[in-house]
Amino acid sequence: MIDVLEFVLARLDEDQAWAKKCLAEDRSPRAWAALRSIVWSGLGHKIAPTRTQAHALHMAHHSPGRVLRDVAARRRLVQRITEAKKVDVRPALGEEREVVLRLLALPYADHPDYKKEWRI
Repeated sequence: MIDVLEFVLARLDEDQAWAKKCLAEDRSPRAWAALRSIVWSGLGHKIAPTRTQAHALHMAHHSPGRVLRDVAARRRLVQRITEAKKVDVRPALGEEREVVLRLLALPYADHPDYKKEWRI
């Protein structure tokens, strides 16, 4: 049975893998952009037409570079709370660590491995 820490790390691995796959196809340090209803890469390649400009803006906002930075930040947070768990034996802090992990899992609540009991 998967615990919340394993679940969060697995989802971060997936997010990172998809973002890296996109970057492998279009290496640009620049963020994606939206013009009308089209998403463009940092190199000016057409990524995707969308139904509306709002869809294009949303996709551009979640460009691979941003996703990788987000994953890195979440990994650092997980690392800090799991390292603190090794040296701190106060029960209240253990409960807070569990809350943080559950909150990190919440964006993935539609994933089939997400457990309802993790919801806060």
